[in-house]
Amino acid sequence: MNQERKTGVFMDWVVIVGVIQAAGSIGTFVALFFIVQSTTHSRTMADSARTGLEEERERHAQAKETERRSQASQVFSWPAMLTDGAARHWGVVIENNSDAPVFGLTVQRPAGVSQSKGTPIEAISATVSVLPPGVYFFSKREPFPEPVFNRENLKPIVKNPKYMALLMFQDSTSAPWVRDQSGVLKRAT
Repeated sequence: MNQERKTGVFMDWVVIVGVIQAAGSIGTFVALFFIVQSTTHSRTMADSARTGLEEERERHAQAKETERRSQASQVFSWPAMLTDGAARHWGVVIENNSDAPVFGLTVQRPAGVSQSKGTPIEAISATVSVLPPGVYFFSKREPFPEPVFNRENLKPIVKNPKYMALLMFQDSTSAPWVRDQSGVLKRAT
């Protein structure tokens, strides 16, 4: 009986140890489950933060580009004819509607002939060191731009886009720009 009792006690201990091992296994499984859940949640949060950071960087880059273009976008031109009494002069109107001057402005327009009367139109190639805010008329007859105080003397040439000018200049931050003959503004390289 003593032997049976020892065997019974031993078996009780085996059962207790088995229960403890099972409980430990269940505890380990539960802990692993929560670790996997936590890792998955952390990864999701990290991905979300990374996506948010990328979106913020893109917004910041767009805002900086808009800021960079703000002055340059306010400098533009169109072909025009200036009436000075009985004389008419073919040229290009340049407007700097920004609050600051632009620098190293080069204006180029090809020669050609008018569509209506076949009147020769001379090429324009001019460079000015500083162009303050305002409206100016560039033509072959004057080496420097003429300020335009009375727009009534200007007649835009709207039927012939060949006489649009190419503009190259630097804004007040020294960034180089080009406005091509179709009017598209690009940062120069």
